[in-house]
Amino acid sequence: MGDLILNINLKESVKFKKPVIETYSGKIKKLKNKTFSGPLMKIDIDCNDNYNNIYSEELSNIKNIILSNGNSKISKYKYIFDEKNFIDLIQYTYDKKNLYFTSKDAKMHQIDDVLSIDEIYYKPNNGKANFFYTDTKKQNIEVKTFNMCAFSSMSLVYDNNKLIIIYKLLNRQFLDRMKIQKFKLNNKSEEDISKEMYVLENEIGHSNQDYYNIEPEPILYIVFKSDKIYGKLYFNYDGMEIKSNSNIQLINLLGKKYYRNLAIENKYINILNINFGDKFKENIFMYKENKALDSSINYLLQNKFVIYTEDKKRVFTSSSMNFSIDYNINWFEINGDIKFNNKTYKLAELLDLKAKNTRFIEINNSVLILPKFINDQKKYLNKDCKKVAIPKRKIGEVMELADEMKIGNINNLHELIHYVDIKNNLPKKFLQKLRDYQIKGIEWLKYLYINGFGGCLADDMGLGKTIQAIGFLSDKEFDANNSITFIVVPKTLLSNWKKEINRFNKSLHVEIYYGSSRVEILKNINMHKGIFLTTYGTVLNDINNLLNISIDCLILDEVQYIKILSQKLIMQ
Repeated sequence: MGDLILNINLKESVKFKKPVIETYSGKIKKLKNKTFSGPLMKIDIDCNDNYNNIYSEELSNIKNIILSNGNSKISKYKYIFDEKNFIDLIQYTYDKKNLYFTSKDAKMHQIDDVLSIDEIYYKPNNGKANFFYTDTKKQNIEVKTFNMCAFSSMSLVYDNNKLIIIYKLLNRQFLDRMKIQKFKLNNKSEEDISKEMYVLENEIGHSNQDYYNIEPEPILYIVFKSDKIYGKLYFNYDGMEIKSNSNIQLINLLGKKYYRNLAIENKYINILNINFGDKFKENIFMYKENKALDSSINYLLQNKFVIYTEDKKRVFTSSSMNFSIDYNINWFEINGDIKFNNKTYKLAELLDLKAKNTRFIEINNSVLILPKFINDQKKYLNKDCKKVAIPKRKIGEVMELADEMKIGNINNLHELIHYVDIKNNLPKKFLQKLRDYQIKGIEWLKYLYINGFGGCLADDMGLGKTIQAIGFLSDKEFDANNSITFIVVPKTLLSNWKKEINRFNKSLHVEIYYGSSRVEILKNINMHKGIFLTTYGTVLNDINNLLNISIDCLILDEVQYIKILSQKLIMQ
């Protein structure tokens, strides 16, 4: 386990005009030049790691400061700090010898001491300017190097392993000029030059009547292209939209001057990266298909994003949704109210609207994104009745849907006949031939039939699937001789099925629907009901005639053949 290292990045701090702290893990060595040497690993301070140089309580306090309100996380290991939080972190950590400063030479220098002063001053020396500050012992200390950056209320200077916090704003350009050129008064008083050492607030874009410092509004345009979703990010400064990757720093709009707030912009970029998709080109973000689009959009809206489609239609998610599911004789009916733009719509009404993209519902020049599990129900919309009715056989899907909709109870579901309430009504002689698990299988088939469901009996080979099917057909409540049942089997099993039916229940009327005899059978099928054995090939040939028959029960043996049958039907 390495040591926790906190680094002040000069270049990034100058860029964002706010302190930028980086979090690393590495081995801190005691070197004479007090620069860091060795490999560094970027770390997320929010992870549950421990470090050799910090106690758990100290680590907890450091985390609380770094993750507190006012700071912005712009990458896994990089944070833009509120100035007060920055001072708190410096005061808490510098004596632990894990605080560093990356200077102009790109080296990480350990900070031995932190000083807070009110100002620096200069003294002319042989035509050059030397700069000094007064420390706590009233000593005059010369500043040798100006590794510095200015913020809204203070300046940072790193010099000789000391971090100097000056509660005035230093004019970096002026100081650099003074150090490079020979020092001359140029007919200016020393007082005038002293003033030029410090930058006026309006020069860095803070609270001056000639300059305005406003928070940018993030604007995301959603674009559909080649079955992919992209987001183009802009920032709105008082009506002027700027690309997120633009090099513009100063905005002059209708006589007002704005400095871009890059720290806030990066906070929004980070939110977009995590909750919509990764930035992959300039100001374009690719949507992560594994995330729910409505949830991602909703999160962005909650975080002050304004979202449009490419043709400038405002995108919303529903402000509230209330759903219920009713169980009826042959279907489950979904009812719901969805509130959008202060107006309430019925679910069926929304699903019936035509949208350019199935993810979006266009209403009055705005766009509503429905949850995916709701949008998927379009296929069940009964346009005549204005109802969303899901067939009863889809009970599994309905239960999943109820869970996603957070519906605790389905109305009238008690009318569904439960498996535990199913009792067999088999002839005694037949019942005596069955094993317990076969009886349960027959009762399960009866449960499916009574409730109008389909099912797959998939016992292992030799456990009696055929006898369980014959058992269901023998149940007196089903009354097979007064119903029409088709059993579809491979051609080689036609005779075997008829033999097995006659063996276990001779009272059942069974015919083979195959060959030339099937024409006569088809003519009289409604008068001579019963069980009809046929093949997959015959079904394929006679599909149009068979579709006109009201079949009460359909049993498929060796059901994998249905794939071949389906493919042939599609080709016809």
